[in-house]
Amino acid sequence: MTTGNQGKRGLALRLILLCFGLALVATACSDSGTVVDIDYPDGAVVLERVQIEDEDPLGIGGVAGTALVPAGWSLVGGPVWRHDRANLVTAEIVIESPDGLSRVEFLPIFSHTWQEAGLLGFGVGDNYLGSTVYPPVTDALQFLEELVLPAYRAGLVYNVISREPLPDAAQLIAQSIPGS
Repeated sequence: MTTGNQGKRGLALRLILLCFGLALVATACSDSGTVVDIDYPDGAVVLERVQIEDEDPLGIGGVAGTALVPAGWSLVGGPVWRHDRANLVTAEIVIESPDGLSRVEFLPIFSHTWQEAGLLGFGVGDNYLGSTVYPPVTDALQFLEELVLPAYRAGLVYNVISREPLPDAAQLIAQSIPGS
């Protein structure tokens, strides 16, 4: 594994840990069971605590965590256990608005490995010690189009209709991660 891949893997792990940390904070902030009628101002976003269940047949079952979701929105998914991957458990979660027009989707962790000299007997796309053999991808759009969409939208017919770089969002995220 190259140093660059280790750095990207570390970044992905830190982001996943941040999401789970937020879920733990939401769990710790349990209410007393008292119902309070609050008159929220127009445009206020009201969040509800929703349990994330481990329903994967390969999992351990029970409540895996909680998430804060806008009131009336649905949360589908949860932990996915992959015993053939370097990351044993990851999350596949969709949070969707009641009208279906807005959604937030959490895709699983992608674990890749690459050596310029090659890996004896393993080609691009093979599973090597739980990681997919694939050359480094430094462009986010290329990553989405070559890896994410084919892997997690397999069987669907789709067209990429627009590409919009978000340098301000990227800069904000980079500033929040020490050493990036």
